Amino acid sequence: MGKKLFYRSLGEEIEVRVEIETQKGKLIDVRITAYYLDKYGDEQQFVRWDCSHGQFHKDCIFKKKGAKEYYPKGLSLEDAYKMAIDDLDLNWRDYKLRYMKTKNDRNNR
Repeated sequence: MGKKLFYRSLGEEIEVRVEIETQKGKLIDVRITAYYLDKYGDEQQFVRWDCSHGQFHKDCIFKKKGAKEYYPKGLSLEDAYKMAIDDLDLNWRDYKLRYMKTKNDRNNR
């Protein structure tokens, strides 16, 4: 069993933490977290993908009440991982902006 942790930068002070676990060369667990550091230096997660709750899904922290978007059950974890990375690469700016708007709306209540 092997666990790996690595980071990648997307620019605009956005970091992605990727945690994967393999067993006999097969991917068995994944957690991808996108975050930025706010003006106080605190980590603010705005989207996350993981396998908790028994199925690979995206935690949409950028939505007003948060939400989970589940990937199809028949999808391999390797394919789901690739789809999540592609989703992040294409949409991280939108997710961050939506998170910041939602956070601002919550703070102005």
